[in-house]
Amino acid sequence: MMKKGILFLVIVSFIVLLFSTNLVKEAEPELSEDERLSKVIDYAWDNYDIFASSVECENSEVFFDIDDQIDQHEFIATMENKLEEYDLPDRYFISIKRSNAEELELQQIKEDMEIHVSDYIKENGYEGVEFEVNYESKKPLFTFYVADDANVSKEELEKEIHSLLQFKGNK
Repeated sequence: MMKKGILFLVIVSFIVLLFSTNLVKEAEPELSEDERLSKVIDYAWDNYDIFASSVECENSEVFFDIDDQIDQHEFIATMENKLEEYDLPDRYFISIKRSNAEELELQQIKEDMEIHVSDYIKENGYEGVEFEVNYESKKPLFTFYVADDANVSKEELEKEIHSLLQFKGNK
């Protein structure tokens, strides 16, 4: 008799559990396509070394710039599974670019330096001055073009910029 009572309680508990989980699922609001896509992208950011991501709605591309140390086949397979999990595999495809973290960091440093040099030239009212950034490692980082009638000489400017970058680098 005791066994039948326990079995009855287990069956009733199981039915109640199934019923309550079904109610919880129905109570959850349906996620929009944008929210589901956001969850896929968030998963990538949370679980991989991602440098950038974007969605191109026109061509249904979900783009990731990933660390070149990541196994690209495993990453794509995982992300395609995530698209499927959120019912998006027929709407979007995964596209990747592989980047080197050190190269990206060096690129960012050079861009920051370019901003500092540009700001310095403007702040000092130097007119007739142009410069370009050389991203090839064998050339100097900056090449300055100073007009004959500029209010600073090329030599003075190069010396000032050198001092500026040393100062910024020591901060």
